Amino acid sequence: MLIALVACGAAFGSSAHAQDRVEPYRYELAFRLALPEDWTVRRDMGGAALVVLSPLSGQDDGFRENLNVSVESVPRGRSLAEVYRRDFAAIRDGLREFGVIKTEEVTVGVLAARRVVYEHDYGGQRLRALAYLILADERCYTLTGTAPVHRFETFQPAFEQMVHSFRLE
Repeated sequence: MLIALVACGAAFGSSAHAQDRVEPYRYELAFRLALPEDWTVRRDMGGAALVVLSPLSGQDDGFRENLNVSVESVPRGRSLAEVYRRDFAAIRDGLREFGVIKTEEVTVGVLAARRVVYEHDYGGQRLRALAYLILADERCYTLTGTAPVHRFETFQPAFEQMVHSFRLE
């Protein structure tokens, strides 16, 4: 399930140097993901296989921007569109003031994916999330980056870079 987790701070820096500053992360040899070196990695947190939290930007920082990865089994023959409809119906029912801004078919590496941008309220804040659903080998890998709406554009490049570094092992 895709639930926004709380997290905040600096991202990758310039995209030209981002490859020099990231390290691969492997989850049970199922996938590889390049992560910013100053972000904190947590496993099995809040129903996600992996949560990556940005550093705090100060003492008054009440939200840490984050990218979470969830992995779920999918019955053979189920399409990405079916997985999206099922998962986002559950998300819509579980989040306050939920609304999809944009959804599109894309690729991550060579894998077909669905890219979804949505907003919702959480803890008195309006959050924007960028989710990629990737269906491969009877599993759905959902990578979701979340930030407060007013800070989302600052963190979107870091979210996109982490997602596009995703590779199956």
